Amino acid sequence: MSNETTRAFNHLVPPHLEDPYPLFEELRREAPVVFNPSFGMWFVSRHEDVAAVVKDPVRFSSAQVLAPMQEPSPELLAILGEDRSGVYPLLSSDPPVHTRVRGLVSKAFAGPRLAARMEPFIRAITSELVGGFERGCSCCSDPPTGTCPA
Repeated sequence: MSNETTRAFNHLVPPHLEDPYPLFEELRREAPVVFNPSFGMWFVSRHEDVAAVVKDPVRFSSAQVLAPMQEPSPELLAILGEDRSGVYPLLSSDPPVHTRVRGLVSKAFAGPRLAARMEPFIRAITSELVGGFERGCSCCSDPPTGTCPA
């Protein structure tokens, strides 16, 4: 492992966009905690480090996680309005706000009652998607892994 603390890369373009795992492995091996000047942010790639960051909102705040990389234009601000403090509180807040919102969201999207109510909908969508694979994927010899012979 190197002591590299800065590395410019763009994980949002090919080839990383299609297959990000080699980049993630490289970062874990060579630069597990690295500042990316292309995005103006730190990237943390090892599980132990990510767990430490998540458990320490005082040093690693989420409050600015959705802040724009550049100032919005006056035209965009006119559309969005001035007060955007309540937008995406689950992603861009720290405890106690995050804890409260997460609790509300968890109740809305978890539990056996929700699963039972959603089952027909999930089955219908799954059947439609799997049916599409069966009809349109004759080249695939191994559909569960998504590998197609050339």
